[in-house]
Amino acid sequence: MSITTMWTHGNALVVEDPGEYASIRHRGWGTELSYNNPGDDDNYRVCHIPLPTLTSVDGESPKLSKVTILYETGGGAFIERVDVWDATQRIAQFPGIYYDKPLPPTGFSGYQSHLSPDRYNVLLFDPPYEAQSGIGISLLVALTGASSDPNVPSDPLTVMIAGVGADFVFPMPVLRRVVATETIEISETDVKPAH
Repeated sequence: MSITTMWTHGNALVVEDPGEYASIRHRGWGTELSYNNPGDDDNYRVCHIPLPTLTSVDGESPKLSKVTILYETGGGAFIERVDVWDATQRIAQFPGIYYDKPLPPTGFSGYQSHLSPDRYNVLLFDPPYEAQSGIGISLLVALTGASSDPNVPSDPLTVMIAGVGADFVFPMPVLRRVVATETIEISETDVKPAH
């Protein structure tokens, strides 16, 4: 089996409803999202990021085995759920582990800083999934730390996405044998020196 890893930089991220954000900034290091304080019944925001998707390589179909999300949250913003899509079909959901619960040995945490791969920002597919078209990642962000009262100060609600990666596994590659059918002689006068 061989593995190919594909990454998308975080500045490729798009949001569903731009008017729900205090700011959306695409930076060299990723996309920074700052949220308006939510209303009493409106405390969720959704953003999306595409993944380069291999569907056939040398006639073999690779399978998605892992997704890694590099992110950082602040002020009570919490990635409550990650949905993985293959075009219009949702193929997986990964719930975030809310910060008032103890973190298990592995699982998607949804909060704090995870700007390099670790056990809390890697989503595993078991068994691996055979992609049919384009893979997309949707992040459902809960705004849990803000007061709906504009007179009550709270820390800024922020999420920064630095990148999203995916591992695709392949069966053992087919070894092909190339047989020379003709020999061509090249003399030294046919080769020009490099300048």
